[in-house]
Amino acid sequence: MRRKMFTEEQVEILAANPYTYGVSKTNICFTTEFKEFFWNERCNGMTAPDIFIKAGYDVDMIGSDRIRGFRNSVNKTKKNGEDFVNGRRTKRPITDKESEDNSSDVKALRAELDYLKKEVEFLKKISSAANIKK
Repeated sequence: MRRKMFTEEQVEILAANPYTYGVSKTNICFTTEFKEFFWNERCNGMTAPDIFIKAGYDVDMIGSDRIRGFRNSVNKTKKNGEDFVNGRRTKRPITDKESEDNSSDVKALRAELDYLKKEVEFLKKISSAANIKK
């Protein structure tokens, strides 16, 4: 299924809501405050669309798929015991061990690249020498 895109007018309307952290033609990100508000209202028994309406959003504009995805994301965040963040959660940081592993991989690839460059130069010289003899 194709993602529903926002029009320029819809982007402006969504951006005007104080609970909107960021919005583009394809995505909308919410503030920490909205996520906390959403979680508290869900705990009080409100449905996700009703919470969006209470927060000043047009549920038809946002769409049921986005609302469902947001609800699932909030539930997952709370289930994992994580705190809410503004916008989207970034990927986990690279650990020192992973950094060292990547560094050694890069060194090995650079050494191999240098070797192959020298080999190509050697083959060019041999080919050049063979052409001169002919």
